[in-house]
Amino acid sequence: KIAQARMAVAGAQNVDEALQIILETLANIISYCKPGETGAACHDIQIRIRENGHLILLKRLRPNDELRPGDISETDTESLSAHVVRSGNALYLDDYKKYRERIANGERLPRGKFPPAGNSMAILPLQIELTCFGTLRIEPYSGVAWDQQPVLKALLAELASLAALLVRDIVNNLKIAQGKTAEREVALAFGAIHGVKGPVQAVRNYLELISDLQKKGKLTLE
Repeated sequence: KIAQARMAVAGAQNVDEALQIILETLANIISYCKPGETGAACHDIQIRIRENGHLILLKRLRPNDELRPGDISETDTESLSAHVVRSGNALYLDDYKKYRERIANGERLPRGKFPPAGNSMAILPLQIELTCFGTLRIEPYSGVAWDQQPVLKALLAELASLAALLVRDIVNNLKIAQGKTAEREVALAFGAIHGVKGPVQAVRNYLELISDLQKKGKLTLE
């Protein structure tokens, strides 16, 4: 399933389509590891990106329509997602009640709000090397004992790495949206969010535009 997802992402028309493939693959993998549940009908999966000190909801796979979740401040000490961004470490919870009891007994654990349904979640940082670009949050319909599912955790980490590559382009494009003309042109050519089909063509566009800008004297590479 991971290999199929990678191939599908490489051929996606844009980043939105690629992220949708990743979310659906996640849902199907969770269901495969927990027989009886059926893909997207059972799980809440969210991707948030970092923007101006907040975590903004970018993409969500949800079994029914609900109000859009609000933005999360990265400094919010009552947000588990914000903690993951600050620490750079994934967080796996498999029993909300026991987790609350551990906090009440004085353990120094990340604090946060828990959804009314379900009993487990995983929040993974979308990061490349030491830079975090957002979070991937998975809330399975029924509980998952993460420590007993090492294969599932490895698959989630693999898909999170794939999502991080896509989210990085989005975040970087947001950062330079107000930059110099030449920088914007480079970003638009390289960013898959503008409809480039596949990474090979994206790289070709990028190199061609770099060469063109150099010839016109608009861009100097040191």
